[in-house]
Amino acid sequence: DPDDPGTVYASAFYGRRERYEYQPDGTGTTKEIYPKAAEGEPAYRGQWLAATALSPHNPRVVYHGFQYLFRSMNRGETWERISPDLTYNDPAQQGQWPFAIPFATITAVDESPFKFGLIYAGTDDGRVWVTKNSGEAWTEITAGLPFNKHVWKVVASKYDPATVYVTLVGRHDDDFNPYVFKSVDQGKTWRSIAGNIPGGPVNVVREDPKVKDILYAGTDTGVYVSRDGGASWNVLGGNLPTSYVFDLAVHPRDNALVIATNGRGMWIVDDLGPVQNAAK
Repeated sequence: DPDDPGTVYASAFYGRRERYEYQPDGTGTTKEIYPKAAEGEPAYRGQWLAATALSPHNPRVVYHGFQYLFRSMNRGETWERISPDLTYNDPAQQGQWPFAIPFATITAVDESPFKFGLIYAGTDDGRVWVTKNSGEAWTEITAGLPFNKHVWKVVASKYDPATVYVTLVGRHDDDFNPYVFKSVDQGKTWRSIAGNIPGGPVNVVREDPKVKDILYAGTDTGVYVSRDGGASWNVLGGNLPTSYVFDLAVHPRDNALVIATNGRGMWIVDDLGPVQNAAK
């Protein structure tokens, strides 16, 4: 929670979610806060790590995805469903629970910092959606994107209310092309900004918080940086090992790039100043 460093949210398997509240003396409490199906209703489908986000307008507002998108206005104490099933929900693609990870689930969600209720969501079966009114109406914006690829991240721009990025991966069906797309009209049209990123899935793209045209991309082999809005990319080198980069975040206070890998731990570029200054 950006307003309370003692409050931490964590996701577990199949859509489970918890809120930890730590005290200065080291004690704390843990509470499960994910929405649960009503008695007699089929269990919600949650991915290995379900999509979740805190609202940039109010950190008490939490979004969480199963096949439906849910919203809590009170840190997960209560939930309301704000979308229909956003997936294709093809029964032929479902494994036999509990021996298979649920499929046809929401895997990416982000809310625009410009407008409360302008929310993007993506699914593991390749659908991308937008709502401009907190879920009262949803519009599918999948056209122009690769078909049936796992949507790994959807990122609303910090610089423009109409700009959004999406990364998709095809590793599940042996497609290792880099898929990273940008829209400047809230998803009506898309263009690839993969540029010269070599073969291998792109898991996440993030904007630099200080320089508009700088982008960072986390791939299956490391981190790439673009200083021209995605037209060209360079390896963010140094001693970072070749590793699957799961997520990226730029610390707003310290101007540091935090790199989450799958198998090689957490890494930090402690000052992005040289990258930012080189783009000027």
